[in-house]
Amino acid sequence: MMHFTLKSEPIRHRIHASWSGVWTLADALAFSDAVNQDLTHLTRQPFALRLDATDWRPSQPEVVPLLIDILRRNVRHGLERLAVITPSGPAGQAVARLITSAGITDQAQAFSSLSVADSWLAARGY
Repeated sequence: MMHFTLKSEPIRHRIHASWSGVWTLADALAFSDAVNQDLTHLTRQPFALRLDATDWRPSQPEVVPLLIDILRRNVRHGLERLAVITPSGPAGQAVARLITSAGITDQAQAFSSLSVADSWLAARGY
């Protein structure tokens, strides 16, 4: 079963997100709706997304195109930096493929810990 959380930090122009579990198409659509809601709090300013994916598991194949679309849409809405805390093994490789498939490798960086990801974002003004 999938779970996600989102927390906006408008002053720092950040969204903190976490993913866990195996995603279905309905889960991905719910996440997409929640991200769209959070984007309204950032008033279309450039922003950063810190995504904790350490407990995420590879999802159903029909979910992948929607996740790629979510990432691309975020870039169109001002996403400048994406710090992803990735799991090791196949799930981490799946996250890396999502970033590459979305064409956002210039904006994204993978990390093994939240503190290093936060430092990277802070050094870039987020």
